[in-house]
Amino acid sequence: MIVVICAAVLYVTLAQRVTDIQRVEVSDGKALVELDGQRLQLVALLRSLPEFSEKLIDRSALEQHLAGAPADGVFVDSSDLVEEPDMLPSYTALNAFFDRQSVINGLLEADEIALAVRDADSAENQALRVETLPVMPSRPIGSLPSAFWIQFGAGFLTLTIAAFFMALKPSHPPVVAFAMAGVGVAGAAFSAGIYSTRHMALDPALFVPLSAINQFFTFTFGVATIYLFAIYPVVVMRRKWLWPVSVLSLVFLLLYRMQLAPHDVVSTQNVIMLMLVAIVALVIAQYRATRQDPASRAVLLWLGLSVIMGAGAFVIFVAVPVVLGFDVLVTQSVAFIPLAGIYVGTALAIARFRLFDLGRWAYRILLYAATIGLLFAIDASMIMLLRISPTTSLAIAVALAGIAYLPLRDFFFDRIFRSGMPDLAELYRRTVSVALQPNAVARDAAWIAALDTTFSPMHIERTGGSAENVSPVILDEGEKMLVPSIGGLPTLTLSYAAQGRRLFNNQDAALAGELSALIVTTIADRTSYERGVEEERHRIARDLHDEVGSTLLSGLHATEEARRQECIVDALSDIRQIASGLAGRDVTLASLVAQMRHESRTRAELQGFTLDWPLNETDEGALTLPYRLHRNFHAIHREALSNALNHGVPGVIRVRSSLREQVLSHEIVNTCSTDEPTGSDRRSNAQFRRMGSRNMQARAEQLGGALQTWQSGGQHGVRLEFAVSEPAQ
Repeated sequence: MIVVICAAVLYVTLAQRVTDIQRVEVSDGKALVELDGQRLQLVALLRSLPEFSEKLIDRSALEQHLAGAPADGVFVDSSDLVEEPDMLPSYTALNAFFDRQSVINGLLEADEIALAVRDADSAENQALRVETLPVMPSRPIGSLPSAFWIQFGAGFLTLTIAAFFMALKPSHPPVVAFAMAGVGVAGAAFSAGIYSTRHMALDPALFVPLSAINQFFTFTFGVATIYLFAIYPVVVMRRKWLWPVSVLSLVFLLLYRMQLAPHDVVSTQNVIMLMLVAIVALVIAQYRATRQDPASRAVLLWLGLSVIMGAGAFVIFVAVPVVLGFDVLVTQSVAFIPLAGIYVGTALAIARFRLFDLGRWAYRILLYAATIGLLFAIDASMIMLLRISPTTSLAIAVALAGIAYLPLRDFFFDRIFRSGMPDLAELYRRTVSVALQPNAVARDAAWIAALDTTFSPMHIERTGGSAENVSPVILDEGEKMLVPSIGGLPTLTLSYAAQGRRLFNNQDAALAGELSALIVTTIADRTSYERGVEEERHRIARDLHDEVGSTLLSGLHATEEARRQECIVDALSDIRQIASGLAGRDVTLASLVAQMRHESRTRAELQGFTLDWPLNETDEGALTLPYRLHRNFHAIHREALSNALNHGVPGVIRVRSSLREQVLSHEIVNTCSTDEPTGSDRRSNAQFRRMGSRNMQARAEQLGGALQTWQSGGQHGVRLEFAVSEPAQ
């Protein structure tokens, strides 16, 4: 059916007789045409007669001829090219318009037509030039102007959407009203597309019915929209009170067409303005009625925006200037674009497609539309009232609209767009508080409290399922938001944001996702911290058991007093290092080397050895060593020194340390006996050295370094190399 209607519109449009005139327009009350690339003023349309075969003709002579033979031609008036005859100021002008259309159409019925023209900028008394043009029986489709395709596209779009929704819910009252509104827009657009883009004239036998059809469908759109707002999103007016709207619209239509009532009372533009007032009143009533229903309020916001952008634009730029007796600000074809926008917006509202995201967009678009409307209003006011030139008035209007726009923008953004934005510091505090709760029950309660404080939902329910790593999602068109399980927390469903005053939107889902991610990160950090604490506890316990305990046990079983004291000193040193690591005190390389030198000299002198460990760059280093490094380094040094004291020949123990490119080299060399031990002494000595070497190798691996031992020429040495940390800042 839609294809048939579109084909019929195209057929009627293309069946019009046309000439080679490329363009026809009105400027400063003159009818201008474009012919062979020249811009000319069209003064009269004439029959192709021998009397007009002269190339030049005087206007007064032409007036005398047409006064005696009015069927031979007609002087062209700017009203002959008006888009919409209903914009004419009176019945007299309307009747004269159709009479002249009849004459011009009769001239186009011939094979040729003569045009009396002159240069567009010439004086009124200049002689007229006669141009004879052939008349083509049909209109090429490529010659149709953009105005036709705009109206044709608007009609096709609205009619297609209306048919689609009627097919889905043919008995649903809001859908029926919606579809009838679409039929109204389509009928008005199709009919206006035919006669508003006529070449020069249209047969009144076709023009008058098309004009009546256009008015009927325009009223149909208004009545259907009033009916829609009366019952949707909620019922604010009973249906029995709506039938007078249809009856009155039909009465106004008949009175206007039969010219039985004053023109200024029943004109199409006046009725359109009254319908818009009724629509706005119903929008206000719907706004009050949906204050406790966020889903319906979201629908209404988008519907209200559509009305303001569409019908409001049509009334302000087309209907109001006509009622006030001024030229329209935009052409009727352009005015169909916002009218089609109303229908698309209504379709989105009824389909309830992602309406939870439309609220803020509605306010934003409304702000921009108000600014544009203010710009046009100022411009039109200065042109109409102050008679300022269009260029000057536009410049002033841009300046004034810009001045008004800035405070309006700040007001709307502060009061609407930025209202309710959570404080980032407060959000961080809430999420960290959730992660740091002592147990799972407390974490669940803190998470629910954080969501309640952030979104103020009417209900928070635990939902089955424990799937993690899923982003929050909007449910039921924004009435609910599902927050999935994260970090062991429960899956929650939040209902009706802001205590039911609004719907959840994508911004809410993104914020909930950020909160969830922050909690996951904080929980992971806490888990890592607790794991580190646990590992540190195990390390301390291991060091106390394996090193301090074994050292004290060795001292307990020692038979020599010197050995017993040495074990006690080593145990105290171990305890001091463990306590230092537990307290988190920084240990620098210089302080560690100084401590090791002091302990080594004390131990060496107690057993009759001499320590040779001169000062070097390690005593001046500002390196801070972590516990792992200084603990293992100290233990390797002490083990190597113990081997030198226990198995070496009394004499000098030479220790050398150096630091090159963040690599520490440490070497201990002592004199050893060249005589090989025998019997049990040999076995115990070898076993002890193997045990000590394995311990030092294990600690060197923990350092990520390399340990070498050697013996040659009565000298035994141990060399350790490992990378150290960066200097402390």
